[in-house]
Amino acid sequence: MWGPQVEVGVPDTLAPAGWRALTLAEVNPHYWGPQFTDGAWPSARMHAG
Repeated sequence: MWGPQVEVGVPDTLAPAGWRALTLAEVNPHYWGPQFTDGAWPSARMHAG
């Protein structure tokens, strides 16, 4: 499942490897899911439905 703490790789020209990891919350702080769950991130059950 996914949630706000899942990490994704993003380009970073200053990092030794040329990329760095950010959480989904950092990459997309305006995620639409909380609009349907009273402000909280949707549960795994909601994502599976």
